[in-house]
Amino acid sequence: MNNGLVMIIDLSQEYQMSIFDKFIKKINKFAELKKGWDSYDARPPSKLAVEKAIEFLKLLPNEPRKISPSVVGGIAFRFDMDYVEIENDGRVFVVFNIGKDYSYIRESKDLPKLARYVCGYYD
Repeated sequence: MNNGLVMIIDLSQEYQMSIFDKFIKKINKFAELKKGWDSYDARPPSKLAVEKAIEFLKLLPNEPRKISPSVVGGIAFRFDMDYVEIENDGRVFVVFNIGKDYSYIRESKDLPKLARYVCGYYD
């Protein structure tokens, strides 16, 4: 019987954990790729790239649009306007898309700040 009360249940934390667990499994699967996985000569993500990608993922306040292996070796994250590439040697690059025809590429060593920035939290 409904007596006019509405019960609100906050599932956001559980939902977010399941989404991020899905991405962690996906990232770990990338480590199983073999050289030439793209039918050319792409290297699979290294153990270091996988570990750093999971570290970066855990820092994100929002989920990325897409995570995929990178054809240059490593793992790529796609956000609304920006890309983050974690290379096999552990270096992290962000590609800022500025306008229709211009991109800016920069190495980033501050993963927490980068995670906030690509999700739209500017400080």
